[in-house]
Amino acid sequence: SWRHCLPTCVAEFEAFGRDHAVALARLPFTPARRKALLELSFQNILTAALHLREWYGFDILDRISEEDRVFLHRMFNRRHLFSHCGGKVDQEYLDRTGDATVRLNEVVAVKSKDVRRLLALVRQVATNFLDGFDSIS
Repeated sequence: SWRHCLPTCVAEFEAFGRDHAVALARLPFTPARRKALLELSFQNILTAALHLREWYGFDILDRISEEDRVFLHRMFNRRHLFSHCGGKVDQEYLDRTGDATVRLNEVVAVKSKDVRRLLALVRQVATNFLDGFDSIS
């Protein structure tokens, strides 16, 4: 089922991000910055990208179009729906994404084309992350 692929993909990226955050936390930092890094949620991909760009100077969303960034943000937030709401749209999702393609309490469908697009984009983001990570280590 395609609906199981979406949360798995996001969870795997979250684990990937966490592992690299732990490695980055070994660099010299103030205690407050180290704490912020270790608490950074890679499920919120836009915020994670912003902080990594500010703190380390690399962009995990490099060469990702604005349209694809919006898509990533929606898909990463849809993970919440499948993990916690049985795929049913809640107000938190609507507030976070502004997604006008769905309604409150609607059960979201996941199409193969969305999973394919998500996988390709997450692969690019992970490649950008590795390139940035390697540039400072």
